[in-house]
Amino acid sequence: MSNVFGNLEVDANMEDSKDILGGKREPLESDVYALKIKSAYITYSAKGAMAVNFDTITPEDRQFKFTEYVTSGKAKGCKNFYEDKDGNRRYLPGFNSVNAICLLTVGKELVKMPTEKKIIPIYDFDTQQEEPTEVDVLSTLAGKAFYAAIIRKIENKRKHNESTGDYEPTAETRTINEVDKIFKLKNKLTVLEIKAGKTEPVFMDQWLEKFKGVDKDVSKKIAGGGLNKAKLSGRKAPQADMFED
Repeated sequence: MSNVFGNLEVDANMEDSKDILGGKREPLESDVYALKIKSAYITYSAKGAMAVNFDTITPEDRQFKFTEYVTSGKAKGCKNFYEDKDGNRRYLPGFNSVNAICLLTVGKELVKMPTEKKIIPIYDFDTQQEEPTEVDVLSTLAGKAFYAAIIRKIENKRKHNESTGDYEPTAETRTINEVDKIFKLKNKLTVLEIKAGKTEPVFMDQWLEKFKGVDKDVSKKIAGGGLNKAKLSGRKAPQADMFED
């Protein structure tokens, strides 16, 4: 096995994500779901950003796939952090999410996770079907489970601009799911709650009170198109062994 995350930074002075309330199927409603990992593997964007892709399943056998980018692209140095307006280094949200999954399932930081080459079927946008593809797989995560706070989000669709190479928002909207927070399956605690020595979960209940059943609409009016008509639901550094079962 190898470790493709060895060049990523872990800094005790850099903050983890904060516990802040803030076949085609319909996206899941905003809620907390138990997810079991079927597979986790690495891909790269056209601009060199590293992503970890998760294929998971709910207790009701509902498949749920999501992707988290753990580094920036080549233009920004392929780093797992950024600097805010005050010059403080902060982990990318995607890195925080994947790191939390690793800590809360196998008790290891992402940077210490081994990978191995495997050939698995991955959707190819050119052929528009799944193709056997060799990727780096985080085999240790297979079969592990965790709770995920998932948001149902409404946003503008994006279209590729051939002249700039970027994906730009259009007037049309789409509804997607976004993983907002990760909790340990056994005790429903977040990484920060465990680091703080908490034994009773608090943040999950707070999250559910604020977000359960509520859509997050971040769509904007784009020139040439009307306002979004989507209808909202209206409902309302520790040691790794701290995370072992």
